[in-house]
Parts: sequence; C-alpha cells; structure tokens
Amino acid sequence: MKKKIVYIGKFLFPDGNAEGKLVYSNGRILSELGYDLVFIGVNEQKINFSKSKVMIDNFESYSIPLHNSLLKISNYIKINKEIINFLKSDHSCIAAVISYGTPTFSFFIFQLAKFCKAYKIPFIANVVDMSATSHGTKLERIAKFLDRYFLRKVILHKADGVISISNYIKNYFSKNIDNIIVLPPLVSNLYNIKHVARDKNQRIKLVYAGIPFPIDGRKVDIEAYKDRLDITIELLSEVYKSNNNFEFDIYGLSKEQYLSVVGKHKHLINDSKNYINFFGKVNQKEIIKEVSLADFTINLRDVNEMTTAGFSTKFVESISCGTPMITTDTSDLNDYLEEGKNGFFIDINNRNKALIDLNEILSISKHDVDIMKKYCLNSKLFHYTNYINKMSLFIEKVIKG
Repeated sequence: MKKKIVYIGKFLFPDGNAEGKLVYSNGRILSELGYDLVFIGVNEQKINFSKSKVMIDNFESYSIPLHNSLLKISNYIKINKEIINFLKSDHSCIAAVISYGTPTFSFFIFQLAKFCKAYKIPFIANVVDMSATSHGTKLERIAKFLDRYFLRKVILHKADGVISISNYIKNYFSKNIDNIIVLPPLVSNLYNIKHVARDKNQRIKLVYAGIPFPIDGRKVDIEAYKDRLDITIELLSEVYKSNNNFEFDIYGLSKEQYLSVVGKHKHLINDSKNYINFFGKVNQKEIIKEVSLADFTINLRDVNEMTTAGFSTKFVESISCGTPMITTDTSDLNDYLEEGKNGFFIDINNRNKALIDLNEILSISKHDVDIMKKYCLNSKLFHYTNYINKMSLFIEKVIKG
C-alpha cells in the first residue's frame, strides 16, 4: 500500500486561490513520486471538517470553514483537536506531513509538529512569505505579528525540512535546517493556450489581475500594498501624455474599491477613462483568457522583506499564459526573467528612468511582441514536470534520511 503525504494549510483546494493552485501543483509532483496525497485546507461554504471529504483528481481533500476573526479562537481549538485526531487514526500510513502555513492559528503548527515527533513522521514546512502586518486595527496587527512570529519559531526549531518559495526564505531557515528546497509557484496545466497574433493596428494591451491591497474597509498602511498599482497608474498616466498607443485593463477590484484606498487618485482616474479600465472581480477562467490575450501584464512592487521573501504568482501565471511581464526586480525573478525575451524590469525608485523605459516598451512593434509571447508560451518555465527530480531528491533526504 502506498504511503500518504498530508498537506495542511490555509488554501482553497484545488484552485480557489493562489495557495490552492500552488499546493495542487506540488501535490502532482509528489503523486508522480508514488505517494497518495491528502489535502486539508479551508472552505468558504462553512462546511465542517467531518463532512468535507471530496475526491478531486484522485486526491483526497478535506477542509474547515474559513474564518479570519480573532473571536473564533474557541472554534479553532476544537478544529485543531479534530484534525490531530484524524491524523492519529491513520498515522501508520503517513510518510510525511507538509504544513502550508496553518488553517487556523500558529499554535496548531506547534501541535502538528508535536504529533509528528510523537509518531516519528517527518514534518515539512512549505513557507511562501514573510507577510506584512500593516492593515487592520491595532489589536489585529499585534495578534498577527505574534502569530506569525510564533509560526516562524516553530518552523525553525521543529521542521525536518522546508519547501521555500525563494532564496531569501531559504537563507532565513538554513541556520537551523539542513533540508531545504527552493521551489517557485508551479502550474499543473498549461491552460490550453493557443498563440493568436494580435492585430498590428490595435493599441498595446496591458493587463493587471489581482488584489493589490486589502479592500475590506480596514485601514491600510502603504507598507501593506503588495502591488504598487497606484505607482503603475501614475507612471502610465505620465507616459500617456506622449504615447497614447496603449490601454490598461485592471481585473480583481472595481474603480470604487481602488479609490476607497487610494482616494488621492480620484481626479487622475477620472481623467484616464480613455485608457484605464476597471473590470472588478471576475472568475479565474476570464482572467486566464484576458492575460493570454494581453501584449504585456504589468505588476510593479516595492522592494522590501515581503516582496523579497515571496514570489510573484502573477509572473508565473503570465508566462504560463504566453504573455511577457513588466515588473520589478524582486525575490528570485532575476533567475527567471530574461530581459526582452519574456519580460522587462522597471525600477520604480527611479521615476525618470522608469518613464523612459516604459515609453520604450510600449513602443515595441507588434511583431516583436508576438515573438516574446511565443517565447513565453513555448518555454513551459513553471510547469511542474520540470521540478520532479528536484523534489525527489528533497523528499528522499527528509523521509529516508
């Protein structure tokens, strides 16, 4: 009988969010290596753990109701116990447990590590970020900081291995942990994209798809902006004064949601309605379609611990859809982005140079853009099959020593 690997975390399996897609693709690799996979994530339908079992692509999947409130701690204690008891009932079949963060609070990771040690099961942490705590009330920020601090400490001292999304995270944990693999976000399919050349007379089509900052009504400090969509709009507005051969389509948030956080841009947005379009929240299928049809996607970020530690899933998705990206040199992107072939870097800290570079990029001929799009699509840069051998070596070390 094949051994199981249990993947636990705050993800909507298999493709409800970026986290769900990431663990699904990693699961495909582990399945190729001969393991059965069990996923325990979260759900938005308030389905209890005991009633949540479904089979998805031969993967056994469970979930708990998704909550973000600190007032649900008592519920989480009960859920934590339920999950641990579930693992205990099948412990002899478990080859390893992988934690992608935690579906509840970080104390669960401590319990999970304790369970693994008691039953001599390798405990692996899948670490993808060093998140900022710059939004929410003061109490919420303090709680998040303590929760994430505790989470890192548990991983540092309890994990047998780490699946790291970047070299920054690898270096952080390498002082205490020997077995570490760097694995970017991967894709499990290639979206069945077929290259279609755009009309050379059409304007350059830029696309941003995502949520750049929290839009749930809470106070948001600028340090919490994951993506600098505000700077992107400012730069493009300047470029448009001398080069109006482009349009910018924004998916993921509405104009009203954007202005609720970046209120200072009210006049700027109103003056740019001829080339900046907000489409609000759309489904994943529509996003894939629009990204694949774009000439470029664009995602500019500050360079800080949050962006250096993470890895842009937007970059992964864009390249996999056959669309080059205009972005900032953060994290390990320099290992994957080839200037002029599958994208361009923009330095947002040098506004004058950024404007010159953007103007040049948006003046590229449709023929040259077409060459770049074909290069992206044919590269299969982030397809999971390219990382099977790397994962095999890591799992061999962690599980078999």
